[in-house]
Amino acid sequence: MVDKAHRLTLLEELYRNSRVRASHLTEKLHLSRQTISKIRTNLWEKHIIDRPTFIINPLVLNLQYFFMEIKTNPSEPKILEQIKKNDELASIDGVLGEYSLIAKFEVQTKKNFAEILSQIDENISESLFSSYRIIECIDIFKVGGFVLERTHPTKKLDDHEKKWRLLQLLQKNFNIKRWPDRPNEIFFTESEQQLLDKINLSREFNRFQVDNIIQDFTISLNNEKLRTLISGGERIYKEPDFSTKFYLQIQPEQMSQYTMLANRLVKEPNIIDLYRTGNEAGLLAIVRTRGLKGLNNFLKHLYEKYPIMNTHTTVVVEEIKPAIYPPTMKIANEICN
Repeated sequence: MVDKAHRLTLLEELYRNSRVRASHLTEKLHLSRQTISKIRTNLWEKHIIDRPTFIINPLVLNLQYFFMEIKTNPSEPKILEQIKKNDELASIDGVLGEYSLIAKFEVQTKKNFAEILSQIDENISESLFSSYRIIECIDIFKVGGFVLERTHPTKKLDDHEKKWRLLQLLQKNFNIKRWPDRPNEIFFTESEQQLLDKINLSREFNRFQVDNIIQDFTISLNNEKLRTLISGGERIYKEPDFSTKFYLQIQPEQMSQYTMLANRLVKEPNIIDLYRTGNEAGLLAIVRTRGLKGLNNFLKHLYEKYPIMNTHTTVVVEEIKPAIYPPTMKIANEICN
């Protein structure tokens, strides 16, 4: 009989490696291939699994990350809609506080971000709340719950623009052929699909892996759907381990402690992403906990365990774009330790 534990175990295994062999899953779940396929189809059709994707190691490609805090309001949706269409947008959240949106951009160069900013400026200049703040990242330690491998040399892509575009497309849904049917137009425009049809995807993946550009194959999750995971019409669990998302800016007791602190914090399973920025509180973490009580407990834990002088917390109230993060605390601990 399929139960909650089977579903969570399957999510864990797909988060660990979304290209995992069927034989491994049958051994792990003690279920037939047909039953596992049905469970995965169910998680897929209910949009709990948003898409199969992968972690690019930004250190290898020397990618740049920028966070943008934006003042806007529901009566001015044009700004949000324009930002959501941008291919370099990695995440966007509605938040509490002085700013109402936080967007994260993954770009090849600062020039690329300047071009994006110029487009956004045109819309924001017409807004009653024409204000934003930019946080530039100068180092990256952890993405999507995966600690980045820092020993590989940087790599310049051959036919750079074309290869970068291909990576962006495949991140939307890399396993087009093998995952249960969902219309491709959900992920790709007609021109994008035509481009993918002309490419030997297996060969390209092999190249990206050999060059250490792709670090891990995983899945992105829809947090709202995960919170209300349904089986046979009944809710099957109260609240995921990582239901609440927030941004945490961290200032160590001494300036010289940034790298040491970052290298220790990556082992914290609740820290999903970790960046070094140029701000006074120069570590920026994307953190997930089980509810606000879990948030409070996590902050107490940080102050007790680490040499931290100050923190600033921004709570996410709406995850506008699904994200990569561990489905359970169990798999988070296994991945980062």
